[in-house]
Amino acid sequence: MSNNKLECLSVSKLYEKNGNKIWALKNLNLEVKEGEFLAIVGPSGCGKSTLLKLMASLERPTEGKILLDGKELRDPGPERAMVFQYFSLFPWCTVLENVEFGLKMLNVEEDERRERALHYIKLVGLEGFEDYYPRQLSGGMKQRVALARALAVNPEVLLMDEPFGSLDAQTRNFLQAELLKIWEEEKKTIVFVTHSIIEAVYLGDRVVLMTSRPGRVKEVFEIDIERPRDKGSSEFSRVRSEILSSLKKEVLKTISSEYSLDLKEIAEMIR
Repeated sequence: MSNNKLECLSVSKLYEKNGNKIWALKNLNLEVKEGEFLAIVGPSGCGKSTLLKLMASLERPTEGKILLDGKELRDPGPERAMVFQYFSLFPWCTVLENVEFGLKMLNVEEDERRERALHYIKLVGLEGFEDYYPRQLSGGMKQRVALARALAVNPEVLLMDEPFGSLDAQTRNFLQAELLKIWEEEKKTIVFVTHSIIEAVYLGDRVVLMTSRPGRVKEVFEIDIERPRDKGSSEFSRVRSEILSSLKKEVLKTISSEYSLDLKEIAEMIR
């Protein structure tokens, strides 16, 4: 029996704007294992965020299909929760009210809703801030509220679209470590999109490298480094360099396509 939680089968996504057709993804195939932390990297515009939206059923594939536990996904559902880069909190709601929101939409009774929300607020380290409003919180605290809100609905899969991308380096490093603790405790399947190879290697069981647009899976790297991982170790640097080398080739293709330059010319420009 397969232990795949999510499967993308020949997934393609076409966007049309002002008469122009752009394939964001084309014939993408990917398997996400039950309980794994899967990180996705790739050049800008390769369709990483589009892929997460398709997994969340916020959009539908133009071609192909996505399966959850072997069943095709067609609509959003509470078994998948998404965390975005820019928090998406309701400014007029307190921390507690923001975390309770998804549970309220699921018609969870008030007492249980409050209990679950308080549990996840404590889990992300925000106990004592229940009555604060987003304007009173730092960026890192806002992202922890967004994470608590996603976890509160008890999703089977957590989809994270560059959730730490707008944070300073110190806060980002702290939240990476906190996310790993939560993942180990909650046993969720996580699909994590990032621009940072260091972040991907630090967090992921596997790192998926996507091609330039239209996005496909170019390579999958197994990260066999014991946790907690030392970002300064020789093994970490070796894996990072291996992924970076493969990524550079896709970045060059992206630049070549956008600016109609020969790859050799580009290589000379950035040497």
